[in-house]
Amino acid sequence: MITDLPPRAREALERSPTARKAGGGLKWLARAGYAAHGVMYVTVGALAFMVATGNGDSEGERLDSRGALHELHQKPFGKVLLVLMTAGLIGFALWSFVQATLNPEREGKGWSAPFWRLGRVLNGIVHSALVVYAVGLITGGMLGGGGEEDKAKAWSARLMSWDPWGAWVVGAVGVVFFIVAGSQMWLALKAKLDERLDLDRLRHAARTIVVDVCRFGIAARAVVSALIGTGLVVAAFRADPNRVQDAAGAVDRIRHAPFGPWLLIVVGIGLAAFGVYQLIEAYYRRIKPV
Repeated sequence: MITDLPPRAREALERSPTARKAGGGLKWLARAGYAAHGVMYVTVGALAFMVATGNGDSEGERLDSRGALHELHQKPFGKVLLVLMTAGLIGFALWSFVQATLNPEREGKGWSAPFWRLGRVLNGIVHSALVVYAVGLITGGMLGGGGEEDKAKAWSARLMSWDPWGAWVVGAVGVVFFIVAGSQMWLALKAKLDERLDLDRLRHAARTIVVDVCRFGIAARAVVSALIGTGLVVAAFRADPNRVQDAAGAVDRIRHAPFGPWLLIVVGIGLAAFGVYQLIEAYYRRIKPV
C-alpha cells in the first residue's frame, strides 16, 4: 500500500506525473461525492423537520438517503438532479474504497485501523447501492427497490440461522456501528476541524461558525449511528431480526419517543447541519488522494 512505503519512496511516487494526474481525478471525484452526500443529508434533515412540524407525511415519509433521492426525483428537473447526484454518489463510493485500501490521508491508526477500514468499505457498499437505486428512479426501473430495513432484517435473520456464530456476527456489526458513532462523536467534540478543512480564507468569526455547525452535524450523525448499532446488538442478544433498523428506522424511533416531535426537530436540524458539513468538505477539505 502507498501508506506503507518509506517516506522518500512515497514522496517520489506522489511527485510522479501519473500519480498527480490520477490524484487530481480522485480529488474531483471525492469533492463531487461530498457535495452529493451533503445535498442528500440536507434533504433528509428538511424532511425530518417537515414531518416533526406537521408539514410532511408523518407516516409515509422515508427519512433516509433513499427518501431524499425520491424527494429530489419529485422536484422540477428531478431526473437532471438525480443524474448529477448519481455522478456524485459514484465519486463518494469510489473515494470510500480508495480510503479503505490506500488510506491516503493516514486516518484510522492504531487498534482502530481495521474498524476504520471496514467502515470505509461499508460506506462504499452503501453508496454503491444508492447509485443503483438512483439509476432505477431515473430509468423508471426501480432497481434495488424495496425497503432497506426489510433487507437488513432478512440478512440478519439469515445470519442468525448460522448457529452458533450468526448472532455473534450481527452483534459484531452492531459494535462496529458503535465504534463508528464513537469516532464521529470524537470528531464532533475534539478533532481540529480547522486543520481538516482549509478555512484560512475565512475570517475568524465565520470560521468559528462553520466549525460549530460542522460539529453539531457530525454529533447528530453519531446519534443515528449509535441507534442503528443498538438495534443490531439488541437483535443479536434476543435473536430477533425484527429489532434491526436502518437509518430511517433509527430516525423513526426518535419520532415515536417521548417528546418525539421536538427531538425530531433537533435531529432534523442536526442532519441538515451534517449535510452542510459535507458541502463544506466538498469545497474546503484538504484532500490527499495519493
